[in-house]
Amino acid sequence: MKFLSALFAVFGLFFALTAAQMSMESGKYKVVFSDMPHRWSIIQIFCDGVELGTNTGYYSNIMSPTPGKYIGAGHNEGGLEVFLEGTVTVDENAPVPVAGGVFKGNKVVFRKSSTLADVKMMVTYTLTPEGLRIDKQFTALKEQPLHQLYIWQFCWNVQSSDYLFIRRNGTVGKGTFLNDEKMRVYGEREAYFFSQYLPQAKYATVNFMPEFGRVTGINLLWDRKVYHKYYYWIDLPKTLPAGYTSPVVSMIVRAFPAADKAEWESKAQAEAAALLAQYPFARPAIEREDGVTLPPSDKFQVQKFPLEVVPSARYSISFEICKNPQMSQKPTDHYVVVGYYDSARKFHVLGQYASRVAADGEFHQVQGGFQTPSGEEEIFVYVYNSRSTGSVTVRNLKLTKF
Repeated sequence: MKFLSALFAVFGLFFALTAAQMSMESGKYKVVFSDMPHRWSIIQIFCDGVELGTNTGYYSNIMSPTPGKYIGAGHNEGGLEVFLEGTVTVDENAPVPVAGGVFKGNKVVFRKSSTLADVKMMVTYTLTPEGLRIDKQFTALKEQPLHQLYIWQFCWNVQSSDYLFIRRNGTVGKGTFLNDEKMRVYGEREAYFFSQYLPQAKYATVNFMPEFGRVTGINLLWDRKVYHKYYYWIDLPKTLPAGYTSPVVSMIVRAFPAADKAEWESKAQAEAAALLAQYPFARPAIEREDGVTLPPSDKFQVQKFPLEVVPSARYSISFEICKNPQMSQKPTDHYVVVGYYDSARKFHVLGQYASRVAADGEFHQVQGGFQTPSGEEEIFVYVYNSRSTGSVTVRNLKLTKF
């Protein structure tokens, strides 16, 4: 064991001494990438010379086919990320193969493709004086078992003292870092904007998801002694079918100065409002033709989608639902509910639909109505598919206020 530890230490030193690094620079921003062992992933982020993202962990995307077996960036527990191709373009110049060096301009674009097991990941990093935008899309080359996919990871500087996030409904969450190795945020589904404040540097970070709602998932903040890491874990089925291609998923990364905590909070909320005006929320999948599909599950399974409604109003609701054969014998294992949790965490059902729709693999039109409560409650539509060996798809949901 001592021999192996020493060997790993030698390998780590070798990579540190021989790895090529590439920097993208535009305006006040600088983003640093490394080829080994990170497979041309980010390792540092600077703004005005302030190191906001530190070289203390892995960025990029990490896939886990089974629990604990991670693939991506420098992780190798489940296999190695295989770098396929990368090019860098500066302004209007011709693209060149990625290599060590500095690429500086008004617009610097790094395009990278790689594989994580049987998933091909295509990533575009675009750096301008406004900040960094990252666009990702992935395709299953073969059927791919899947436990987790962290589509976003950022190792923000451990000197950040506080965090702030904003949800789709406008509510704000706040907290303080303790460097205690615990999750400060876990399971937050509705937040589209996160910011951290570094009081010593008097700077703040921004993570913003444009067209929020194009995909669903959970936000996490890990409060460690080496970084305050932001993650986004995307919702996906337990197995990606061969040929599956994701929507394009995007992240905007920015930074701004703030003299104190009060100014940071004010500026963060203003930045969120400006970005949201430029990149509004996406229509939820349940409202589109492609719809939302809940795969077979031998356990309880539900997905929820927010509804934009007003208090004390009557609404009609319509949607199409397709249930594949082999549904559970219990009708409420595969139906649709409109409802909300009150402040005491008591659930209120406003309407329930489609429990008796035939499981014949065909789409059926469903119509109904509901009345919203008088208070300012968060109303959701819930789609269930529990203890079934068939899938449930809901699409083209529409609401009309009477």
